[in-house]
Amino acid sequence: MNFLSNFRNKISKMTNDFFESIDKPSQDWLNALRLAECRELERWLKERIKYLDSLPFIKEKIEHLELSIRAYNALKSNKLHTVEDIIHFGIANIPLIRNVGSKTVIEIKKAIAH
Repeated sequence: MNFLSNFRNKISKMTNDFFESIDKPSQDWLNALRLAECRELERWLKERIKYLDSLPFIKEKIEHLELSIRAYNALKSNKLHTVEDIIHFGIANIPLIRNVGSKTVIEIKKAIAH
């Protein structure tokens, strides 16, 4: 076994030992804490979605953005029809689209920013 897999096994065993060693009330407390964190995240996401929906340009179709044919076709081929679709897809994922280089990414970002 190499060092990395040995290290992973030790960490995994330590984690399992820790969770087996704590008593039931502590496990319930940890589960309640996780649930509270999930609810807080859900609340934050709902607020964020409400904010994004309130922006007037969010529903704008990409046809109305001043994009080159390459940028337009790249977005359309990935079923990105509105600014909202692009935001949900993730600006960071745009470079992963086929035939999209750095100039096209900059062009799309500028079009969304205006």
